[in-house]
Order: sequence, then C-alpha cells, then structure tokens
Amino acid sequence: LMILFGILFCVTALVGYKGLDALSRVSVPLMFILLVVSMYLAAHHAGGWQAMTQIEPGETMTWSAAITMVFGTFASGATQATNWTRLANSSRTAIVASMSSFLIGNGLMIIAGAWCAIVYQQADIVEVLILQGLSVAAVIMLCLNLLTIQGPTIYNVSAAACHLLRS
Repeated sequence: LMILFGILFCVTALVGYKGLDALSRVSVPLMFILLVVSMYLAAHHAGGWQAMTQIEPGETMTWSAAITMVFGTFASGATQATNWTRLANSSRTAIVASMSSFLIGNGLMIIAGAWCAIVYQQADIVEVLILQGLSVAAVIMLCLNLLTIQGPTIYNVSAAACHLLRS
C-alpha cells in the first residue's frame, strides 16, 4: 500500500501542475462534502446544537499544545502559499487564492475538526468518520488528503532540486 501511494504521489508530481489541478478539482469538493456530512452527523449524534454546547472535553489541552497548534497551522499555511500563487495570472489573483485557500479551506478543516472532536472526544477526523460508521469515507478522506498534500510537496521539492542542480 505504501509503494502504491508513493507511486501515486510521484505520478501527480510528474504530470506537473495540471495533474495536481485535476486531482484537486475532484478531491477538494469531495473532502468538503465529507466534512459537512461528518459535522451534520456529529450534531445529530450529540442531540443538536444546544446539546453540543453542553459537552465538556474529556481532557484539557495544555498551553504548549495550544500554542504549537496555532503556530503550526499558520506555518503550514505560509509554506503552502507558494503552491497557491506560483502560476497566478496576477498579484490580485495570487492574494485571493492564498486568502481563500487558507481562510476557507484551512478554516473549515479546523472548525470541522473541533466540531467533531467535542462530540466524539477524538481529534482525528479519520477516526471520527470511523466512529460515525463511515469507514469507507474515512479511507477516501485519508487517501485524498494525503494525495493533495504530498503531490504538491513532491512537486515543490522536484522544482527546487531542478533549480538547485540547474537541470
């Protein structure tokens, strides 16, 4: 399975930006739908919004963990900004793409994660989907998430290596 995914990561990077674009056009809407469905199921499982607001976490988060999460989230977004802006037609397009990717895409992931974590006391969205009885959806979410993250990473490393080695 690891070899298969390694090959898939490399194939999308070899195809280049058009391959990553095609992958994202399919995977991002599908992951969005899975997150919305998961949030709906979590709210339903909890007994509605009012019941969700009454749930208390099983354990508290330490200050160091909270600070690490905040900085890690923003650092992750900053390192991905070049992916969102590299082939933009204008600086305005680059800014809109970066802001929407980070605020909407990343924001939804954080909200969905927190929403489901409070209900199921589980921070991993794949584990949450399994707890909701959506094991196939969990595998799909995991695979799509890995493909959409690792593809651009391999592409960026390849582009940087080519530039460094002048090949």
